[in-house]
Formats: sequence, structure tokens, C-alpha cells
Amino acid sequence: MKIKVVTQDLYQEKYSAIFDCKKSISENIKEYSYNDGLCNNILRVRDNSIELLRNGEIKSRMLLLNEDTTEFEYKNSYMDMRFKLFTESLEISEERVAAYYTISDESGIVNKIEMEIAEIMD
Repeated sequence: MKIKVVTQDLYQEKYSAIFDCKKSISENIKEYSYNDGLCNNILRVRDNSIELLRNGEIKSRMLLLNEDTTEFEYKNSYMDMRFKLFTESLEISEERVAAYYTISDESGIVNKIEMEIAEIMD
């Protein structure tokens, strides 16, 4: 199967890509595994949350909960930092997830991301 990942950030940078992925479903969790060229990615979708795990050139684990703040660590070859993530909106449907979230550190807002990930037909 394939998924399409679309994002836009605070600086109007847009990203759109389609990836081959494996989908599995167990105990109310949908899991999508794919490689984006930099990392092996796992997207876990539950009824009320999205978990994004990256392992490769970038290592991070982000948990998105609607109207809630979580923390995450972002590591790569030149940075190892902790951030706060506030999920302003979260939409989860059968074949699509969408979120709008703010990333901040001790100095303030670092970025705002609008993200959509959808299953697409082969």
C-alpha cells in the first residue's frame, strides 16, 4: 500500500511525498511503517492520538493528543534538543489523519506544522 504525507510549516515551506508502506492493525491501533529516505518511520494511530516515531538520521518520538501538550526529543548529527508540542487540532478517520501543532522550546515558538497523512490506492 501507499501513503501520502503532506505538510506545511510556519514559514510556508511545503512538503508532499508518497511512500510505500506496510499497514498493520491490532488492538485498536493502526500502524504504518515506511522509509522516507532519511529515517524508518512508524505512524501509530489510535482513536484519540497519533504517535510518530523516526529512527535513522533523525531520531524522535512525537505524541499528538488533541488540545494537549506533550514533550519530545529530536536528535540528529548536529542537534539533540527537547521540545514541547501543543496539538491545536487532531482529526482521525478511517484512511486519513490530520493535525495542526505548535513546536516550542524555552525561548518560544519554533514552528507550527499542518500535517495530513492519507492512504492512497496503488
